[in-house]
Order: sequence, then C-alpha cells, then structure tokens
Amino acid sequence: MSYFTSRWETDWSWQSLICAQWGFAAVAFVGQIFMPESPIYLVRKGKMTAARKVLGHLYSDPLDADGHLERIKLTLEEAETQNSSSYIDCFRGTNLRRTLIAIMVFLSEPMSGLGFVSSYGALMYQYLGIGDQKSFAIQIGAQILSLSGATIAFLVSDFYGRRPMYLGGCIALCLLLICMGISGSVNTTAGITASVGFYTMYNFFYNVGVGSTVYTIAGEVPTSVLRAKTLAVALSSSAAATTMWSFVSPFIFNPGYGNLKAKIGFVFGAFMLVFAVMANFFVPETRMRTYEELDELFMNHVPTRQFRSYVTVAEQRAAEAYNAKKTKIPLEQA
Repeated sequence: MSYFTSRWETDWSWQSLICAQWGFAAVAFVGQIFMPESPIYLVRKGKMTAARKVLGHLYSDPLDADGHLERIKLTLEEAETQNSSSYIDCFRGTNLRRTLIAIMVFLSEPMSGLGFVSSYGALMYQYLGIGDQKSFAIQIGAQILSLSGATIAFLVSDFYGRRPMYLGGCIALCLLLICMGISGSVNTTAGITASVGFYTMYNFFYNVGVGSTVYTIAGEVPTSVLRAKTLAVALSSSAAATTMWSFVSPFIFNPGYGNLKAKIGFVFGAFMLVFAVMANFFVPETRMRTYEELDELFMNHVPTRQFRSYVTVAEQRAAEAYNAKKTKIPLEQA
C-alpha cells in the first residue's frame, strides 16, 4: 500500500497509511474479547475450576492439563515465600546468571545491526547503485520477508525450542552479514547484486531466529518475583546500545566518512559470531518448563546444555500430587 500511495501528490499519500493501521487495532480489539484469561492469574485468584477449563483448551490429554495446574500451584506457592524484589537482587546469587542471560539476548538485537537495517535500508540500496523507486520497492519486499520469518518462527518455536532457534539465528546472521561484507568488497555488478540480496534477506533470518526468540527467552529466564525488574534492566541495556548505533552507524557506512557501505556487514557479522559463541555456552532451553522448574534449575547450577533433559524435583512433586489426588477420588467413590 505504501508503494502505491507513494505516487500520490496529496496529503492522502501519508494519511492513508495511518488509517490503514486502525484496521490492525480493530482486529486486536476483537481478538481480546475472545482471548481466554491466564490460568496463572485465575489460580492466584483462587478460581481453580476456571483455570482448569482454560488449560483443558491447551492440552489434548486431560492428564497433562491437570499436571500443569498442579505445577502452577506449586510455582505460586514458591513465589509467595520470596519477599526480596529490589533491583540489587537481580545481581545477587543465581539471579546474576539469569539477569546476564536476559541482557545478553536483548543486546543481540542492536548488535546484529537491527537498527541500522531498519533505519537505513532504502539509503543503503541507493549507495549500492539502485534507483530511488526501486530501492523503495526492495525495502517493501524486505518487510514481507520479515513477516514471513516471524510467521515461520511462530509455527515452529514450540517444536524446536528456544535455544536452537536463537543459536541458529545468531549463526545464520553471522554468515549472512559476513557474506554481505565480502560481496561489498567486490566492486562488480555481481558483487552489488549479491550485497543487495544478502542485505534484503537479513530481515527474514533475523525474524525467524533472533528476533522471535529474544522476548521469549528473556521473559522465561528471570524468577517470577524479579521478572519485571530483570526485563527493565535488559531492555534498558538494549535501548542504550540502539541509541549508540543510531549515532555511530551513519559515520561507518556513509560516503565521506567510513564509506563502508555493504562492508559494514563485517562489523555486525563479527558481533554475531561473539553472540553465537556466548549463546552456545550460556543460553539454556526453557521450552516446556514452569517457573518453579526454572528456579530449581538455576538454584542447582545445572549446566546450560542439560536444561532440556534434567528431571526436576518440581516435576516429581507435581506428578506425586496428581497421583495422590487421582487415587483419593476412587477411594471416596468406593
């Protein structure tokens, strides 16, 4: 739509884009009406029947829903026993590891070149010799790739898990950016074409990996009591890095200054290599883990690579509580 209205010479060329955004707000409003309440909130309010009903829609097996309900109860009981919730506590004991993981994954966004690609996309194409109108069209195509990547990540994230998707995303961006830097070093038509292709594909690989898992990992890693404060620290770190790149990037790639153009891929590619190595050693798998289980895993200093297979006491307690409840019901009926 923006490509079509860009040819208009009236105020509707930009007003139409603002009006189009109202449609997304209307869809979100309708979706909220039919969105079920969080089972954690319902359990906290003592509405066990309603919480069980919501969980019943999420699981095909009723036993899994009952087990999840028991885990939620245990998690909330554990959280109520913890009263400390200052920002200093985010950096004490095992919380330090959790806070650093949240900061690390959020920092990978600006350090991968997200702000640069999203802000200077069309300008980069022009520096590579692409015309104004065609640069704008390619930039729109890049946004379509972004949507495609986010959609794929939404569909497969629960199958592959957070750790492999994040780690794979870091590696993919590292290779893509370095290839862009290499092609940008070749002053030929083929080199320019390759640079445009690599630069455009960034949007897809970013959203299918790093962009779609950062918020999930950072939201699941902190303990329940410190989650809001940990995320505030991590987001502030990311915002600071984004602000830094907004000032530095133009001096790196603009002609008359650093004049790197597509060779800026070497800079961000090197950073993503560092993040790929750190992700391999520090980012755990949080898929299918309750908050109490994650608390136990971090308190026991479980190695990163063992998070997926480690059997927690919380799992055993939830299973025992459910089995005891299941055994009690037939006895009462008898």
